[in-house]
Amino acid sequence: MKKLYLILLLTLIITSSCNNSSENKKVSKFEIIGKNDTILFKVNKSGEIFSKELLIGKFENNNTLKDNNNFILFNVEDGFLYDYNHNRIGEIDKNGKLENKNYTLEWNKKGEFIKDGKKSGNFLKPAHKNLFKPATMLLYSYLEYDVTKN
Repeated sequence: MKKLYLILLLTLIITSSCNNSSENKKVSKFEIIGKNDTILFKVNKSGEIFSKELLIGKFENNNTLKDNNNFILFNVEDGFLYDYNHNRIGEIDKNGKLENKNYTLEWNKKGEFIKDGKKSGNFLKPAHKNLFKPATMLLYSYLEYDVTKN
């Protein structure tokens, strides 16, 4: 019952904070490419997220990442990334730079993922600025929770 209440509360908060800005538009398709051109994550035009050809979640929009059960994992509100319990993870800007107490995640102009100022060898394709924020959310979820484990 508590989980249902939490889901309803989060849905209400998200719905009331949504507007028609570009921040809440659907995510465009993209891939995160690792070393040796390995596809780590692939997001299709519907926002579905795949890893190793397995569906692992979905972007509802540029600000909301859900799991396979349509449960909100992460949400961006007022420039901050929150987890499913509405705990503040850190500050995230429109270019996908996430700063929290543990590290800083960001992308360079070429679309390379950078953690704490060090290049990772992972790239976002295409390297469009409007994809940096959802890509950061996805990589954060992988780094902290490994969303590829079902």
